[in-house]
Amino acid sequence: MQKWNRRATGPMRWCLTEMRAVRIAGGLILLVIVACFMASVSGEPMTPGNYSLLRWGPVLTNMTTESVTISWATEDPVTGTVSYSGMSGSTQDSSPNRVTEGQASVIHRITLDNLAPDQTYAYSVSGSPKEYSFRTFPEQGPIRFVVYGDTREQLPGWNQSTHHALVAGRIATEPDIRFVVHTGDMVNDPADRGEWDRFFAAAGPIMAHVPFYAMAGNHEGNTGVTQKLFGTPPWYVISCGDVRVVVLDSNPLPAVQAAEQDRFIAGNPGGSGNWTFVALHHPPYSADPNHPGGFRNVRERWEPVFRDWDVSAVFSGHVHAYEHLERSGIHYFTVATGGAPSYQLSPERPEGYMASRENTLGYAVVSIARSGLCTIQYIEVARIEDGKVIQHTEAEVIETVVVEHPHGDSSAIVWWPLPDSLADVRTILLHEAHASG
Repeated sequence: MQKWNRRATGPMRWCLTEMRAVRIAGGLILLVIVACFMASVSGEPMTPGNYSLLRWGPVLTNMTTESVTISWATEDPVTGTVSYSGMSGSTQDSSPNRVTEGQASVIHRITLDNLAPDQTYAYSVSGSPKEYSFRTFPEQGPIRFVVYGDTREQLPGWNQSTHHALVAGRIATEPDIRFVVHTGDMVNDPADRGEWDRFFAAAGPIMAHVPFYAMAGNHEGNTGVTQKLFGTPPWYVISCGDVRVVVLDSNPLPAVQAAEQDRFIAGNPGGSGNWTFVALHHPPYSADPNHPGGFRNVRERWEPVFRDWDVSAVFSGHVHAYEHLERSGIHYFTVATGGAPSYQLSPERPEGYMASRENTLGYAVVSIARSGLCTIQYIEVARIEDGKVIQHTEAEVIETVVVEHPHGDSSAIVWWPLPDSLADVRTILLHEAHASG
């Protein structure tokens, strides 16, 4: 008879320790074979106590031109390993390098260093049979990134699998996306492990290949769960080529933490890029009926800072709709359309209000071209009609905003809907710039 070592309860946690003849259910044999195969793919020898099935992940964060952090979770505390190698086209350049954690854990986090800029790497993590890939940030050149938020559930009607998964799946098909920003309220209850599992399953097609940057919404609050799961601080800067995205925590904070964030802001984190954007959870401006005009405390505290930084656009969530307005040369977007229950907006709109969309699932794409042209588009994946999700066969561009560089002479131009081509956009922009001169 075979001898099996069961390290924890549940049928998915068996490890083979000794081979002998035994009559056993075919399904269980298959699980063991798969487990042994997964360990061999990751490069980690199959020994008792160092293997556990993947629970969620992998997730890429903290990307630079020469490093990236990879996080994932397993069912049991084990020592995690990442195997990786550079790629030329569809082939690997060399035998994999391996980095192993110093101690066993359930949530694993490994940083890969000494990478090359704008280079594609193949990688795998212990606990998964799959091979993934990522591309390091470039030193310069065109940049495209995605912003969306508010993916939390409200069961039974709104859940990660049927709503968030639609948005994330469409984001995963966007070409040449360098990173994704989530503006908070990832889950309804940060203590609900099951919803986190569903969240990571829905966003998995993005996270394993494109850096994913999260922040705390009011549902995550001051729990520290975002830092624990993603390994990012509560406020930080994403630096990719000439683009800087400053991530702030707009939740009410204890005095000590508020002072820490004030010191971070005083360090001018948004002043070093040609293009500067801000991402936070609560919208400074909005047609939210519960906060007429938007969150005044956020606006009064940080809008002068945004002007000092020459911010081109501010992205937020919280109000479950799409909104766009412009004040003092800064564009404010609410993109709380990742799958949470839709909100109805007030007919009273703040000054500078340009566009809105209710009952929508979608995301924003920001594109910085070599020419210096910045285009921001809201992409709708599905409509909500009478509580039902009506998915578009092809994603629809609802609004296109072309933003001139903050040091340029011409103002932004907004189209509703999209012009026939981006070439037309560029032509019209140049015409307007010449006319203003």
